[in-house]
Amino acid sequence: MVEPTNHLDLPSGERLEAALEACPGAGVLVAHDDIFAAHVTTRSLRVEYGTAL
Repeated sequence: MVEPTNHLDLPSGERLEAALEACPGAGVLVAHDDIFAAHVTTRSLRVEYGTAL
């Protein structure tokens, strides 16, 4: 698995963020980038050391 934004330059990352924000459906995003995740999700579940917070 690859982080969604690891290999993107800034403009590409911004386009990905805009596309995900516009998506009306549901999905699962796994990311270490808290800021990116906050921008493209409305609800989140944080997992640390095997425990859902």
